[in-house]
Amino acid sequence: MFSETVHAYLIAAWFDAMSPMGDRGLDAFRLAVRLYGESRGRRMAQRCVRDGEKLTVESYLAYCEWRPSGCAVQEGISNVSQVLEEAPARKVCISRCPWHHTFEALGAGEAGRIYCREIDAAIARGFSPEFTYRAERTLMEHDACLHVLEGPMGKKIEMRDTYVQDFRYHCANLHFLFEKTARAVFGAEGGEMAERVIVRFQERYGDEMTGEMLEMRDTDFMCAPTA
Repeated sequence: MFSETVHAYLIAAWFDAMSPMGDRGLDAFRLAVRLYGESRGRRMAQRCVRDGEKLTVESYLAYCEWRPSGCAVQEGISNVSQVLEEAPARKVCISRCPWHHTFEALGAGEAGRIYCREIDAAIARGFSPEFTYRAERTLMEHDACLHVLEGPMGKKIEMRDTYVQDFRYHCANLHFLFEKTARAVFGAEGGEMAERVIVRFQERYGDEMTGEMLEMRDTDFMCAPTA
């Protein structure tokens, strides 16, 4: 079953595919994380504006595309967070995270450090250029994450659970935007990287899950579906 753990495994697999290229590989990995995060933020913003809401901190939270999976909850690794401040900046402490758990289990610390430093700022940037998001501390380097979000404040908005995407969608979103980045930077070698990642994924998760993810190759991840 697709979950946060599978998503983190893909991140680590792509890091392993790109990092042998040295500094250029690390830069490409960062670019791919940013592109992936910005795609999520853009979809959130598109839905928000489509619904007639303003791009505020409250709507950013309400239009989040993921919720903890049943797998993470059952395994006892789902997110545990505490809001420390609401204004003038929203500060959140995260003491448990399934991505951190998986990166640690895989020995993928460097992949996790880069991903966790970049991903939330990229999502916020995709949502609105007026936002500033700082991951001041992460579980990859400290005993808890400290995230700070600054942006326009507005009215409270109910969580838009109807827009939550399952982790098959998130894994496909990640994989294919990483593949596009790899091909853009490395050409044919980037295509070979994508093939190695898929082989590795298939060996771990089997033909059915691999096929389900690959079925989404033609999905436009930069735009929110209208239906």
